Amino acid sequence: MPLFNHKLRLLELLQEIPEALFARIATTTQVDYYAKVLRGKLMFNLLFYSLLTIDKLGQRGLADVFSSPQFRLLFNVEEERTLIAHSSLSDRLAVMKVDYFRQIHEVIF
Repeated sequence: MPLFNHKLRLLELLQEIPEALFARIATTTQVDYYAKVLRGKLMFNLLFYSLLTIDKLGQRGLADVFSSPQFRLLFNVEEERTLIAHSSLSDRLAVMKVDYFRQIHEVIF
């Protein structure tokens, strides 16, 4: 059966990724070093969710998704963390180690 005929909800897909995987890769890549709010897993979820829900992926779009009630509810983002400037997201992505995302991608696929 072709992959495109399957209907899979976002949360079901993300639940297939073990929590231990995120923790192990975050530790080995040190992606969360000095990160308080925008940790690796949250950024992964933000990018993944944004790729599936918005047409043009950009700083302001990511900031809008991050502050949306749907994203906050799906990923249990605390209320005080909902006001993130688009420049903060951009700064965080600029310093994140790409190896973190590469390793997650390799394990998933």
